[in-house]
Amino acid sequence: MTADNLEPTIFSAVITPHRSLQRAGFLVLMAAFGVVSFIAGMVFLIIGAWPVFGFFGLDVLVIYWAFRINFRRAAAVEEISVTPSELRVRRVSHRGHVVEWVLNPLWVQLDQKTHAEFGIERLYLVSRGRRVSIGSFLGADEKASFAKALIAALNAAKAFPEPIVTTVEPAAEFYPAEDYHQLYYDNNATQPYCQFVIAPKLQKFEKKFGEKMRA
Repeated sequence: MTADNLEPTIFSAVITPHRSLQRAGFLVLMAAFGVVSFIAGMVFLIIGAWPVFGFFGLDVLVIYWAFRINFRRAAAVEEISVTPSELRVRRVSHRGHVVEWVLNPLWVQLDQKTHAEFGIERLYLVSRGRRVSIGSFLGADEKASFAKALIAALNAAKAFPEPIVTTVEPAAEFYPAEDYHQLYYDNNATQPYCQFVIAPKLQKFEKKFGEKMRA
């Protein structure tokens, strides 16, 4: 639970890019490659092919620069958390640029772009016209495992596993609705709003909590 919010965290994940090497391994590799390159360059220098010597230093520099770019981009991070009332995605680029999305988990669906041979290629959170790409750092198998865990968390959020906190107060002045509002669904079940909005919600409610309903 967060300090300013008593809601439980149903799901939390921190995703970072894969690194080719840790920093210690990088230093060892560069040292070994530098020694080999220097020895090979000295051989060419001794036999008189001195212009080749400079190229051996150049390839070390290119490899060093490539690894530095890889380390710099590995500083990026993506954080995803789910509570009963919100799904939060926070993305920090390797340059420190922060982008954040906050969605209602009740309206979120996880969409997958799948390749027949390579598996899941992309994951998207879809909610009321918004489409947020997530998990781009993950491999295909990792995306499948991550998607399974996230779907379970979204289902848990939609099932309201925790008690709904409210207050009970003495009834104040009450104004009854007009007669045509009374038993509206029972009397207007064929209306489009009842068919396409109310009925699906009732079916979903009965499916989840049918054993607790009274006849």
